[in-house]
Amino acid sequence: MKKLFEDVRAHLLSGMTLTFNRVHGGVDTLASYKEEDIENGIRMTYEPVGGNASAVIEAKFVDDAVIFYIDAVIPRANGYSSAFAPENAVTMTLGDMQPDALLGSHHDCPWWMLPSHPATFADIKMRTQSLLVRSGAVSYHMLPLCGDNFRCEMEKGVMALTSDAPALQKLTGAFLAVSVSTDPFAAIENNYKAARSCGAIRVPLRTERKFPEIFEGFGFCTWDCFYYTITSEKLYQKLDELKEKNIPVHWVIIDDGWLSVKNAMLTSFEEDRTKFPEGFKETIRRMKEDYGVEYVGVWHAFNGYWDGVDPESKLYEEQKDNLFMTPGGFCLPSLDEEKAFRFWDAWHSYLADCGVDFLKVDNQSSNSGRLLGTIPTAEACRIAHNAIERSINKNFNGVVIDCMGMDMENVLARPSSAVSRNSDDFFPRRERGFIKHLTQNVYS
Repeated sequence: MKKLFEDVRAHLLSGMTLTFNRVHGGVDTLASYKEEDIENGIRMTYEPVGGNASAVIEAKFVDDAVIFYIDAVIPRANGYSSAFAPENAVTMTLGDMQPDALLGSHHDCPWWMLPSHPATFADIKMRTQSLLVRSGAVSYHMLPLCGDNFRCEMEKGVMALTSDAPALQKLTGAFLAVSVSTDPFAAIENNYKAARSCGAIRVPLRTERKFPEIFEGFGFCTWDCFYYTITSEKLYQKLDELKEKNIPVHWVIIDDGWLSVKNAMLTSFEEDRTKFPEGFKETIRRMKEDYGVEYVGVWHAFNGYWDGVDPESKLYEEQKDNLFMTPGGFCLPSLDEEKAFRFWDAWHSYLADCGVDFLKVDNQSSNSGRLLGTIPTAEACRIAHNAIERSINKNFNGVVIDCMGMDMENVLARPSSAVSRNSDDFFPRRERGFIKHLTQNVYS
């Protein structure tokens, strides 16, 4: 594996030169380091520069991969730039290799991913979160990771560590896994396994998770039929239609539109009684007993609703100890995991009592944007996923569809959920809508 390390250092990361970007524009370049062997790896200790900014990188050899860790420090100083910039805090230039082919997976928007085929490292799309590099007979897989307080991404010839948090003076944790194989699929699979085995990936891999049996049968989601205009009466009419056509519906998702909301903010845990006048419990009873639907799920957003909780609502008064206000003005579940769990448990236990069997949790990768200016978003995502999945495990036996959440800050933070939606909405009338839908699902 030392050969792989040497290839990565020389050709994929251009010698491991680091650029520290400080608040207010200060820049430090760390290029000289002392190298020493450690158990199953290499340690590179960089010579301090510019006010003693320093770094240590460890490359650990795990099976057929090399996992890279960083401790980067800007010490306290009597100056206005003695902290890392929130975005692109540490950058490394990608290598001089002329690849035969590149396959990247990059953000199509905050939530979904698309494949790309850049010609060179300089052409890599913004916010690329996986990169397959073919050179001759071998393929390298480069997997940016989420450290303790940052995420790692690639774009336009650079790999960057971003915290989204102000005034951090230290960045620490795993930032990259690289594997090599003559089989590109094996390079990817081995890379994830190696990162998981050493704890660089903190959550179970797909093979360690249990697929919910609920989703084995045919399901129906209300969104494409009714969008926000869903009502119990419309739902019954659609179930009548499916019944008349002898289409057996195993499970149903009551998607967005059922909640009590105001100005894109949640005002109550209960359903909108103007749309469900008989109440959710009766609606779900009828769906199951009169129409033979075995399981009913409901939609809600990762932050309660699209813009969180209405701070002027009765719900806020009831749950304010479990909520907090972000610098951007969003009222969200607390960054204290126990308090956030109490918020979700209060809601989910109500839904479970109504007969709800599972959830679809949407808007997950908007979490980072909502939390700007609080704590590192990679850390915040771990807290949020731990809290909500604890409640889902308690109230719905862990059955949930993760949605709008393909950012690696979300993917690498989910402790147990097993199903992730991996494509944008289905738009059959949109130009090239079928092609995009197929492409996203195949590659993602």
